[in-house]
Amino acid sequence: MVTSEQFINGVIVYAENELMPIIEKPHQKVCFGVVLGTLKHKAREIFENLKNEKVVKLLGIIDDKGQIDLDSLTSSTIDSINRYSNGKFEFDGGALIGKFTFADADIKQLCEYIIQSSGGV
Repeated sequence: MVTSEQFINGVIVYAENELMPIIEKPHQKVCFGVVLGTLKHKAREIFENLKNEKVVKLLGIIDDKGQIDLDSLTSSTIDSINRYSNGKFEFDGGALIGKFTFADADIKQLCEYIIQSSGGV
């Protein structure tokens, strides 16, 4: 279990360290930076909206104390990627951000960033 601060901070650090360097076009880097900055500044609001989603409540991904079940979320994500998209998941952020392809190793790496994060959002 991790806090929402750990989760969001880990996602941001992962994106800055692992995704930003592979973006080739300067305008996409700027736009991706805006997305990360907005995520950082609106993290609590975004988290509150997510934890109130019916499917999140149903699955129990976030407990009553706001702790996220990272192990369950990670293993379910990896299983789903391997089962339904041949081991790779493509995220298309459109012309402003570009496309990213994720495999199970990327999800595991993201999970490590989250676990190592001390929060700070």
